[in-house]
Amino acid sequence: MCIRDRSGVGGKTDPRGDVLMKDAIFLFRALCKLAMKPLVEGVSIDSVSMRMKILSLELLDGVLKAAGPVFKSSDRCIFAIRQYLCMSLVQNSVSAVPAIFRLIIKIFETLLHKFKQNLKPEVGIFFSSVLLRTLETDNSSFPMKILVLETISDFVKHSRNLVELFVNYDCDLEFDDLYEALVNVLSRIAQGVHVKNLGLQEPQEQQLMMHAIASLVKISTSMAGWVDNMLDAKTSMEAEAEEAEEAEELSDGEDGATTAAEVAHNEAEKFDLDRKNKQLVVKGLNQFADSPSGGVKYFIKEGFCEASPQSVAKFLHEFKGLSKKSIGEYLGRSKEFNKQVLHEFTALFDFSVCSYDKALRSYLNAFRLPGEACMIDPIMEKFAESYFKDGPESKQFFKNADAAYVLSYSIMMLNTDLHHPEIKDECRMTIAQFRRNLGGVNDGEDLDPGLLEGIYHSIQNDEIKLKDDDISFYNLESGNQTNTNMDPKMRAEKWKQESANAVEKMNRTVKSAVSATYQTATHYAHVRPMFEVSRWPFLSGFSQYLEQTVEQSVCNLCLEGFKAAIHIACIFYMDTERDAFITSLSKFTQLATLRDMNGKNVLVINTLLRIAVTEANYLQSTWNQVLTCISQVERLRLISTGVQDESHYFGGNSRPKTAKAPAKNPDEEKNAIFLAPADSKEDALRIMSEINEAYIEAIFINSQHYTSECIVDFVNELCVVALGEIHNPKEPRIFTSQKVVEVAIYNMDRIRIVFSKIWQLMSQHFFRAGCHPNSVSYTHLRAHETPEHLVCRLLLEKKKKNKLYITILEYMIKHTIK
Repeated sequence: MCIRDRSGVGGKTDPRGDVLMKDAIFLFRALCKLAMKPLVEGVSIDSVSMRMKILSLELLDGVLKAAGPVFKSSDRCIFAIRQYLCMSLVQNSVSAVPAIFRLIIKIFETLLHKFKQNLKPEVGIFFSSVLLRTLETDNSSFPMKILVLETISDFVKHSRNLVELFVNYDCDLEFDDLYEALVNVLSRIAQGVHVKNLGLQEPQEQQLMMHAIASLVKISTSMAGWVDNMLDAKTSMEAEAEEAEEAEELSDGEDGATTAAEVAHNEAEKFDLDRKNKQLVVKGLNQFADSPSGGVKYFIKEGFCEASPQSVAKFLHEFKGLSKKSIGEYLGRSKEFNKQVLHEFTALFDFSVCSYDKALRSYLNAFRLPGEACMIDPIMEKFAESYFKDGPESKQFFKNADAAYVLSYSIMMLNTDLHHPEIKDECRMTIAQFRRNLGGVNDGEDLDPGLLEGIYHSIQNDEIKLKDDDISFYNLESGNQTNTNMDPKMRAEKWKQESANAVEKMNRTVKSAVSATYQTATHYAHVRPMFEVSRWPFLSGFSQYLEQTVEQSVCNLCLEGFKAAIHIACIFYMDTERDAFITSLSKFTQLATLRDMNGKNVLVINTLLRIAVTEANYLQSTWNQVLTCISQVERLRLISTGVQDESHYFGGNSRPKTAKAPAKNPDEEKNAIFLAPADSKEDALRIMSEINEAYIEAIFINSQHYTSECIVDFVNELCVVALGEIHNPKEPRIFTSQKVVEVAIYNMDRIRIVFSKIWQLMSQHFFRAGCHPNSVSYTHLRAHETPEHLVCRLLLEKKKKNKLYITILEYMIKHTIK
């Protein structure tokens, strides 16, 4: 199937190449048709028909993998893939035979790898109707779910696949939100939703959940990797441009690079706008489905149409995705504005070239008739009036509009009588009865028998069916509502029904010959709207799985997801998301209570500290959680050394006087908030040996390199935590206050305006600490300095002329020297 280009001399086409192309397409089509042949129910895996189907699918997979550039670029070959292969794949996805389903997934992977640019609509249908449906429904088997999860895992590990999935489908109004649906499905499976209903054994349930959480982590890390790679490329491009500018050697290539960067940025903004527009449309469609009048007002407010009957009528007639049921309800309302809209809506139909039967079918296809007779009546009356005015048969068969109106009602009754499944064949309406029902309606005369007979046979042979609303056949939200207690046969039947819907959807797509441009992702900014969609599924999935597991490898996996999510939130300055992930992570440290602390908690502590080192310039208010964690780690270190308190650092009474507490029994002592040092020293020592204290030192030493905004946030939260330590009624400490002094010394060389902001925060802390009843003896903050040296170094080294600092200096010297 590897067809080479056979162009002759002078650009003339070699006839042999065309023959080979035709042969290749004929062979390809034959294999697809062979693969589509239905199997007899209960057929053996060793039967000829089964082996023939499997062999044809294997050959198709081989053909696609070996396809050369001509086959991949030929319009005829792409048409053959769309027309035959895609239909074959969807039809065979109903098979519960593992070998067939495995081959279907394998072929789809090849299509994704080599042909996705030319098969955008088909890939979207297969992704939603086969992959996601297999994961969400209760009617698919355990091996099928595992196979799909493995396929998705391989797909999302490539960041470009993931980003382009979002750009091409979630940002395009014509397609389903595949990325959002994928993340939501994986998150629900990782949390055990829809897994418990399958009747699986516990190891199988855990295996499904593990595959799902692993895929979620890969998605988050792929997104973070895409951002880093694109930012590195942008930095390199900017550096090259700066070097060229300095050397005054600007070339056309540099201009092209700059232009390419601008184009990529503009495309990212365009996709973001497309996504926001799609969200507006989806919100409006949902509102229109719930309340037609409210939905129309929403679309008018958002600028999709004007507040005039003509504009609203055109909007209802042309805008895709509107609920046909809601359109009918809106047109049938008795308000004057709705009547005007109905008039303009009916005027949009051209009945001048249609027979009465076809005109009615076309009219009713645009909406769904409401259930109330009072709403149906004005709609059918307006149709009859319009057809009597413009229809080619009106003057020949109708003497007035009333006759056309009565006939339209009779046709609807005939359609129901001939095709309702609960009516027996012998009880259905005959031609004679149909004609008798319409006797004398044409201004006292009967309608033309030929007209009525033609209409009767037309309805009998072709039922008037209202097309389904423009919604996806695959409904993730409702796929599990009734299948929980189904037996295997019922599950299999339900699976076939769902697959039949998928086949019908693919068939309509192929017949419509819709072609869509495949968009290529080129900018890191694509990830921001992706993260806005997936942030909460990430958080719920990672948090719940981390809470349930004790295995170190699984803990590390969840923490990788946390790190990637926090990194993305930091890069795009998404404060709410960053705070949520860091707050959730800090809760797993268990440092607030040392109860049941284990290796998982140590891993979380090290991860949080590492995040503080790598994302320091973005943490802002979440420094509080990090510094609180560091303070609690120091408390743990004191326990490991056997030190019970830091009373020697405080002047006067070391502790506030409290009433003597009653003696506690051993169980109460064991469950105390902090373990007694005598009992917990060994455990604390073991835990401290696993905590990477180098991260703690790096956080404070690196403060001299933090950005101006970051250092202010850092010092502010540092002072808050330090003051909280001093005000602790049970165990006041000064560890963080020591760090305040160290940070001040590290940042002495900052520019005056920045250090002024830092010192304003520190001076307030020193003032409040000095006013505390258990005032801190700053003599002990740095053992090698006297109080005068310490405070003078901080206050006077660069700030000798500031009266506020001199005032604080005098106060501190007065209250701290003992």
